[in-house]
Parts: sequence; structure tokens; C-alpha cells
Amino acid sequence: KAYLNRGNIQLKFENYELAIDDFSKVIDLNPTVASAHYNRGVCYQKLKQMPEAIEDYTAALDAKPGYGPAHRARGKAFLSAENYEEAISDFSASLRKKPIDVSILYYRGFAKLKIEDLSGANTDFARAIEIDPTHQNALKNKAITSFQLGKFEEATNDYGKLISIDTGNPELWVNRGIAFLKSEQYENALDDFSQAIKLMSDFAEAYFNRANAYSQLDEDDKACKDMRKSAKHGYQPAYGHINGLCN
Repeated sequence: KAYLNRGNIQLKFENYELAIDDFSKVIDLNPTVASAHYNRGVCYQKLKQMPEAIEDYTAALDAKPGYGPAHRARGKAFLSAENYEEAISDFSASLRKKPIDVSILYYRGFAKLKIEDLSGANTDFARAIEIDPTHQNALKNKAITSFQLGKFEEATNDYGKLISIDTGNPELWVNRGIAFLKSEQYENALDDFSQAIKLMSDFAEAYFNRANAYSQLDEDDKACKDMRKSAKHGYQPAYGHINGLCN
């Protein structure tokens, strides 16, 4: 017990290698102490030694099946190691014990996004936002997956929530504007692209997309002017559209 207590103190003060030594002594004396394996796994994870961390978390679960913190931590280690299927499995086990864990819902959604399960990722991000409406990473990825799934109205709503948190971010205005374009709400799109340009006067992508919105509204002179500005600011896709809009 003395080694375990000292290891916990070393871990608290971020002396990870010293903590590993103490937890290893505990494990040598009694390999079934789940907390020693778990805490040593935490140390290995802090040191970016993911295989060792995963091995210890697994040992903790073997010693104490259903040990919730180990599922959570091992899932994050699997995520860091880009083993997304295993990460999803551990996050799901963790969520069965604590369904309202916002960070684990987000991490599981992110892992699903990595394996291109867009619908599953979108659902997890949405659930995370229900619990914490200000979770910016969940909002951002919910907006992205909504857009990719063709749910453009949802995407505009998601970007709207992000804009309310970070009003001065021109990329958010452009992204919502593009979602408005996709849903054929051209006036709203124009407003968003114009706001992005107010925030960043040389934002080439904003000029490009505003040109497309003007074109949809048959305002060809404005469309041509914006497309030229986009090209002037170095946005490569604009070059191929100038002749079509300006002749």
C-alpha cells in the first residue's frame, strides 16, 4: 500500500517515471491490483507510450471487469493510436455506465468520423450538444457532418450556434454561407459572405462564394467583380470561372 500511495503522489505531481516505478512494485507484489495497472497506464499515456498504456488498462479490466475509468482511458489511448474501432468499443462501454459523459460522446463521434461513419458521428455530436450546448468541438463537427450528409438546414443552425460563440471568426460565416448556398437561400448566403469580407477584406474564398451567390441571383456584374477579387487574392478555383461570369 505504501508503494501505491507514493505512486499516486508522484502521479499527482506529474513525476510519471517515478510513479511508474512505484506502481510496478505494487504489480510485482500483487498483479491483480486494478488501480495500480490503471494508474501506471495513465503515466504511460501521459508519456505518449500508448502500447504500454493500453496493456495496463487491459490488465486493469482483467483484474476488475467493467472498471469504468479503464474503458474511458483505454478508448482515448486507442484513439491516439488511431485504432478507431477499438476506441469506439471502449467509449461505448464507458457510456453504458455514464451515458451523459460529454467528452466521451465527443470522442466516440470523432472516432466514428475517422472511419467515415458520418451518421453515427453526427448522432454522437448532437447528443453531446444536447448535454453541453457550448461544446465548440462538438458543434463544429456536428456542422461538418450535417453538411456532408446533405442536412444543410441543420448545418446552418449548427454554424449559427458557433457564430454566436465566436462572432469574429470569418471562416464560420463562410461555412454557414456555403450551407445557405446549398439550400438555395441565396440572400442569406450573401449576407454571410459579406460579413466574412468585413471581418477579413482579403478573404478570397468569401469573394468566390459571394460571386456564386450573386450569379444565382442573376447579378452578373457583381458576380464578375467578386470573382476577379477572389482570383486577385490567389484563390485558384476562381481563375476557371472568370471567363464564364465576365463575358
